Amino acid sequence: MPPWRPSGPAATRSAPGAIGSTHIPIAPPRDNPDHYLNRRGWHSVVLQAVVDHNACFTDVYAGWPGGTSSAAVLSSSDLYLKAEAVQDGTCYLTGESYTLYTCSPDR
Repeated sequence: MPPWRPSGPAATRSAPGAIGSTHIPIAPPRDNPDHYLNRRGWHSVVLQAVVDHNACFTDVYAGWPGGTSSAAVLSSSDLYLKAEAVQDGTCYLTGESYTLYTCSPDR
């Protein structure tokens, strides 16, 4: 059983889950090492993941340089592209950087 339960507007709709990201430490690459410096000053790649209401991973996306924002990683992911293609215009995700994320084909 997960330590949390979905709540708020996303829980009452078809929420695919909670989204989060973290940094995985790496050795400085030879090419463009500054791109891999994160806000804390160490080299990393970004890992983005989505879990469902049972805390099972449903989407994992990794590899962007540590200097890339969470919003940029999300907007380039297959998850984002799939969400924009939703025909009824609604998609909800909750996470530390995304209190409620709503996709609409009108955008």
